[in-house]
Amino acid sequence: MAMGTCEMRPLESDIAPDAIVIGAMRAGTTSLYHLFRQSGQASVPESKETDFFLTPVNMEVGASWYSRQFGKSNLPKIDFCPNYTKRDVFPDTWRLIKKHAGNAKLVFVARDPVKRVVSQYKHSILFGEDLPSPSEWLDTKNAAHAINVSRYAYQMQPFFDHWDRDDILIVDFADMLKEPKSLVRVGQHVGVSDPEALQTVELPSKNSAADLNALPNWWHRMRSTRLGHMVRQHAPRSLVENARNAIRSKSQKNVLPDFDASVIKSLQDQLSPDAEAFRKATNMRFEHWCV
Repeated sequence: MAMGTCEMRPLESDIAPDAIVIGAMRAGTTSLYHLFRQSGQASVPESKETDFFLTPVNMEVGASWYSRQFGKSNLPKIDFCPNYTKRDVFPDTWRLIKKHAGNAKLVFVARDPVKRVVSQYKHSILFGEDLPSPSEWLDTKNAAHAINVSRYAYQMQPFFDHWDRDDILIVDFADMLKEPKSLVRVGQHVGVSDPEALQTVELPSKNSAADLNALPNWWHRMRSTRLGHMVRQHAPRSLVENARNAIRSKSQKNVLPDFDASVIKSLQDQLSPDAEAFRKATNMRFEHWCV
C-alpha cells in the first residue's frame, strides 16, 4: 500500500524528473512531448500527462509507478502536465512539486490568452462535452475555469515565488511554432545533450483541433471513462498512437462554433489585466497577443 502522501518522503533524486512542462493547456505541450520523444535526447513518460503531483491522491500510485513511466534511462527525464497550472482547481500542486521535485527545471508555454480559451472550448466540444453556444457559455463555471487557465500571472505566481527565476523558462507559443531557436532554448533549459539538433526537427502537429476532429466521437468519449483513464496510464504510448492513426479519418466531422466579436471582446476585457501582469513578471512583450 502506498504511503500517505502527507507522510511520503521526497522522491529520490534518481526518480524525480529533471524538468517539468507545467502548461499551459492548449499551448503546444503535446507537440513538445512528441518532439522530445522522437529526439532520443530525453526520457518522457509513457502516459503523456502523468498528473502525478496534481493531488495527494494522485501520488498514491507510488514512486515506483512514476519511475516506470520513464523507463530505464540515463537521459534527462521530462514530465508534461499542463494540469499543474490550473491553480483554481488544484491549489496545492506547486507544493507537491516543490517537495518532491524541487530541483526540476520548469517550462511554461504561453499562448495568446484569448485564443487559448477559444481552443479549450473547441477541445471540450470535440471531447463530447455538451456546451452551450460561446455567448451563453461565458456565464458558466466551465467558462470561468477556462478563463482562469489563461490568467498566466495568477497561475504562475506560486512558481515565481518559490523557484529561482533561472529555473523557469517561459516560452512564447507563437515563437515555438515558427522560430527553431526557441526549441533550442527549451533543450538547453531541460539539459539535453544536443539542443541545437532540436531546431532541425519539425515540431509535430499533435492535438490540434484538426487532428482531434479527425478522430471518431466514440474515441473522445472513451477517453473520459475509467477504461480510458486506465489505458492512458498503463498502455504503451506506441500502442495508443497506432490506434489513433488506424481510426483517423481524412475528413473532418464536426462543425465547431465560432466566437463572435462581442464574445472575443468580453474575453479580452476579462484577461487584459492579468496579461499585463504576466508581461511585467516575465519581462516579455507578447506583441502578437490580442490583449
